[in-house]
Amino acid sequence: MLLVVDSSVIVALCLAGGRIGRLAGHELRGPAHLAAEVTSTVREQAFRHEISDTVGTDAIRHLVHLPVSYEPTGRLAEAAYDLAAGNGWAKTYDAEYVALARELDCPLVTLDRRLQRGASHLATILGPADLPEPRRRR
Repeated sequence: MLLVVDSSVIVALCLAGGRIGRLAGHELRGPAHLAAEVTSTVREQAFRHEISDTVGTDAIRHLVHLPVSYEPTGRLAEAAYDLAAGNGWAKTYDAEYVALARELDCPLVTLDRRLQRGASHLATILGPADLPEPRRRR
């Protein structure tokens, strides 16, 4: 299944050693800013001493190995701007995830409750726990 994943999901995967769990077997897509947003979030957690610098560095090493395809820079800008403006959002970061999910006609997977509440009328929004367990090979 094709899925758009947001930074909250990718941060969690990176901090879990790159294990993708229920996302295994799905085609994962994200907007161009996804990797930068993940890197910034992990660095902020290290800066706040929520994680160690070593954990942060390891998390970012896992980021480059995750099977996520990124959209070209700027491709979603107009759609994201329109979505944000139409829904009273100040920023377009989340709107890019929603715009991509709408364009691809697929679910957006997030751990962000605020995004789930704010965008559920715009696209199908799932949490990782909503996905079926990956099939095990015999």
